[in-house]
Amino acid sequence: TLSVFVMVVVAATVIGSIRLRKPDLSRMKRYFPRCCKERTFLCLQKHVGQIHVFASSCQQEAAVYCGAYEDCVPCCNQYANCMLPSKQNTIQRDHDVCKQRVCERPARKTCS
Repeated sequence: TLSVFVMVVVAATVIGSIRLRKPDLSRMKRYFPRCCKERTFLCLQKHVGQIHVFASSCQQEAAVYCGAYEDCVPCCNQYANCMLPSKQNTIQRDHDVCKQRVCERPARKTCS
């Protein structure tokens, strides 16, 4: 009985000491369109001068973060395509223009 009591006290102490964490944004809250645009832009900033090479991988990275990857849909093609001609000295201006593009959510596809 003493060992059961000690186990209960220890369990209560451990459970009581664990702080409840704030949950991460749900997939729906961070989904289209803002999340895709911002996460794609953060990635593209690392590859200025080679945006045409990295646009697709940056878009995929954004899709994973924003939750679009599970739905097998691209993460705002309109934004990524708009950013393709961007150059180092115009990337912020281009982002400000391109982020105004409407992101269409294509019909749900089956992953292949």
